[in-house]
Amino acid sequence: MWEANVGSGVIASPVTYRIDGQQYVSIAVGWGGVVGIWNSFTKQIYPGTVFTYKLDGHAPVPDFPESPEKELISLEYTATKAELDHGAGLFYGNCAVCHELVKKGGVVPGLGYATKGTFDIFEDILSGMYVNKGMPDFSDRFSRKDMTDIKNFILYSAKEVKKEASTK
Repeated sequence: MWEANVGSGVIASPVTYRIDGQQYVSIAVGWGGVVGIWNSFTKQIYPGTVFTYKLDGHAPVPDFPESPEKELISLEYTATKAELDHGAGLFYGNCAVCHELVKKGGVVPGLGYATKGTFDIFEDILSGMYVNKGMPDFSDRFSRKDMTDIKNFILYSAKEVKKEASTK
């Protein structure tokens, strides 16, 4: 039997084939599907990759750069309780279908772990910037105020989780 540690999730069954008498095995690797969207089973989440092994070959496995440790976002914001409640309602009614709030794992980001750069373009993202990556365009459903309330709710939630963790 042959086996190889690909360092990530195997997405589909391997396939084997011959070219000019040489046997190859190809495996789709990465995190995806319903389980991989929100869960992480390895420290690193590598990009979707097709690994192809040549039997009796000796090429090294690709070395993907290590991702930095994810940290809860900590940005200043100003919001009233009513605005945070409004943002929470919008988040849980729309965003939470795909996004966790303050969970690290999976390929769909936990928004409390998003970067400052993401928050700098938050309204653009909600307005269709990442439609080609599967993120819906909410510009016909959310006003700029709604988007700000969602953003502030995420920032508030990350701050609360940090505060809770520091008291343990």
